[in-house]
Amino acid sequence: MPKTIAFLLSFTLAGLLPVPLQADFVPEAPIYATFENQQNLLLYIGTDAGPLATSSIASRTPLHLSYTLEYGPNLFTHPDYTETMKEAYFLAMLEDYETYLEIWSGEPFTSSASVLQTIPLPSTPSGSTTLDPLSPGTYFLVLYQTNNLRNKTLYCERNDISPEGCAEEDRFPEYPLSETRAYFARSLDSEEPFSNAFPSTYAGTRLTVPAPQGASNVLFLPGIKGSRLYDSEGKKVWEPFGNHDIESLMLSPLGKSVSDGIHTTPNGIIDTVALFTDIYGSFSRVMDELVTDDIISAWRALPYDWRLSLPDIVQGGTYVDERLSYIGASTLPAIRTNLEELARSSKSGKVTIVAHSNGGLVAKELMRTLGDTESMRLIDNVIFVGVPQSGAPQALAALLYGYREGLPWWFPGIVSTSVARSFAENSPMGYHLLPSGAYLRSAHDTLVSFAEGLSFQKERSMYGESINTLEELISFSLALEGGRTKPSPNNYGSANVLNAHLLTYGNEVHEILDTWTPPEGIEMYQIAGWGEDTVTGIEYYEECVFSFCLPKYRPTFSTDGDGVVPVSSAHLMQDAHSYWIDLSAYGFAFLGDRNHGTLLGIEELHALIKNILLKTESTTLENILAHEPDETSLKKEWRFFLHSPLTLSLYDSEGRGIGPSVDTLPGATYGQLGEVQYVIAPADEMYRVELDGYETGIFSLDVQESIDGEVVEAVTFAQIPTTPDTRATLMIEEAFEAMGLLEVDQDGDGTIDRSYATTTQESSEKSNEKKSSRVRSAIEYAPKEIAELTSTEDMRMYGEVPSVVDDAVSSRTNNSMQANVGASLPYMEEASLENTPSMVYVWMRSVFETLVRFFAFITSLTNYL
Repeated sequence: MPKTIAFLLSFTLAGLLPVPLQADFVPEAPIYATFENQQNLLLYIGTDAGPLATSSIASRTPLHLSYTLEYGPNLFTHPDYTETMKEAYFLAMLEDYETYLEIWSGEPFTSSASVLQTIPLPSTPSGSTTLDPLSPGTYFLVLYQTNNLRNKTLYCERNDISPEGCAEEDRFPEYPLSETRAYFARSLDSEEPFSNAFPSTYAGTRLTVPAPQGASNVLFLPGIKGSRLYDSEGKKVWEPFGNHDIESLMLSPLGKSVSDGIHTTPNGIIDTVALFTDIYGSFSRVMDELVTDDIISAWRALPYDWRLSLPDIVQGGTYVDERLSYIGASTLPAIRTNLEELARSSKSGKVTIVAHSNGGLVAKELMRTLGDTESMRLIDNVIFVGVPQSGAPQALAALLYGYREGLPWWFPGIVSTSVARSFAENSPMGYHLLPSGAYLRSAHDTLVSFAEGLSFQKERSMYGESINTLEELISFSLALEGGRTKPSPNNYGSANVLNAHLLTYGNEVHEILDTWTPPEGIEMYQIAGWGEDTVTGIEYYEECVFSFCLPKYRPTFSTDGDGVVPVSSAHLMQDAHSYWIDLSAYGFAFLGDRNHGTLLGIEELHALIKNILLKTESTTLENILAHEPDETSLKKEWRFFLHSPLTLSLYDSEGRGIGPSVDTLPGATYGQLGEVQYVIAPADEMYRVELDGYETGIFSLDVQESIDGEVVEAVTFAQIPTTPDTRATLMIEEAFEAMGLLEVDQDGDGTIDRSYATTTQESSEKSNEKKSSRVRSAIEYAPKEIAELTSTEDMRMYGEVPSVVDDAVSSRTNNSMQANVGASLPYMEEASLENTPSMVYVWMRSVFETLVRFFAFITSLTNYL
């Protein structure tokens, strides 16, 4: 007999009373059912892991049972029976009867009880089966054996041994299981004896499933670009080290991987970048500590192929050795496998999902695919951290212009924006991150706007002043109004025309997920960052000097977001627990502020996640609020927009800077949208703007003062000639009215060739009530000269300069850039700024910035979705 006996159920043949239900079960004490000739037939049922003891049964966990059916010590005691004859007779008995195991809630065969599960057992001496998961409570396991004697003549009521002597009307009838249950119910409620004519018996035992105790295990789903990817030869292609790595990740127009060999690894999430910037490293360590301290039993991070569609991620994931591939559907999808395994070992019997950014959309698709019943069985909490539930405007900027897709030109492993935009064009990831209809209905900021003028007549005739509906956004993305044509890949200064097939995919995803509601019993938490400048849209406008106008564009911003995801998108669900993280409170980190990409590195967020796991709110979280922040303080900023061909950098009085090759200025942000570079920095400081030319053309510099995202003052230095040697500076005082002149060294010899005297005239832009908009335009040259420097083809394409910073200056060396950084000192002395740093200080900082540049290129990855 098996040593790991969970319980033993025995049954009789016709003519004897059934074995009663056992109220208290002792695994070591077998229950014998005695036949007419003192023979025994025993059934043992247990689990693969051991006895079916109540302490080993976890709530909502599948119960795997094994059973063995054998004859007892008194069976076939006649001396004429050989062992072969005994075995044959035993097997014949199994064939003559059908055996069922049932799970009852409540006392069996009573009106208040019901059958939860019915499991037929094969007519074999041994085997295994699986019970569905059970919630906490008390159940009864009942075993039946019913006859299966149709067309058989071995037995009859007159106990004739010979089949020929048994008349048809005397043969045992066959009873279905439903009649068997009814028979036992009648027998228990009356004094009606069991009849020899009813050859069915039952036996059973009580089973208690205790309420789970302890915290849930954790499944972590990272965001886009948060999982490392490798090619078929095992070479890492993300994070990339050049255009060739991105080219190996390309997808077809249908959004499918061109290469079948792209994969990740079981431990392939990104912990840190640039050696210092914490992405998921500290969060992983906190989860490890929870396991070490026995607060949770286990946790796992699930890397995935973030290039693909949400269904491809949820339905894919095949483990082969140390590789995890999401190309093609899997019979055992990785996310479902990990979820099941974590649930089985969890103290609570369930799993808490922590999802960052795009991982939240993966989690929604997972629960939608599982359905409510399975989701409730496996999951108790879902924690969204910076999840773009209804999309993010930055995704539109990325698809149109390659915004934040490329890596800086000065790093040896350059990834050009043109290649990066081509990659994004066929990547489903970008399309299910586009602003959805729900976003457009709830957003306070305009996604796309068009100013009056000849440049945008077609757009305004079709959309009016702005795009306000999903249908209009689709039309604009496909350029159906005829306002533009698809540019060449290298001309990412002009807006792209997007993939119609993937636009349809993204819209279908949001139609389902934006209205999805969690099943009852699953607690949803949505955590949004705010206080960081976050792209809210694209503004198309004309810049006019006298009667000569050029089409322009620039991004618009709001501080109501984490630098990527607006709060309205991160807080889409109405019935979820909502939290706000004040990112401005964390100040300047070593390689940048806390933002969307580094949310999981915030210690207070770790504490909040612990509180959710432990179901406690005892920890005081100063910078994480459970209510919408009060607008008690106004955030005042300078915004600079440079229309190429120059680089844009900003330095404060201490020599700290922000730009394409430096990132040491606290609270400041540098970015590039197509041919437009921008810098955003805190106001009430003295700054020096530096412009460094890299090709012949014209440039314009927009300067804005904003309060809480609203532009209150604006000025433009418009259409100024430049050469590859041009250097220009602009001194910014603390007050907008005290702004200095734009001084231009045309040939780079260190001598100011022109200090542009400017005039102020009415702007052609639309201004709201809070904005005092002005244009300062240089008057030393004629519009004819401007026309000669400008491509009419590019003017019509929402941008006048086809090449941009990282392509045009990729031939520059790190030494030349270092010289540019060090050259800032003379301009500071010339401006007579207070607290001018010493030569030693500037030299040390230039060395530091040179070292930082070799690491900081990867930090641009952290600000994507």
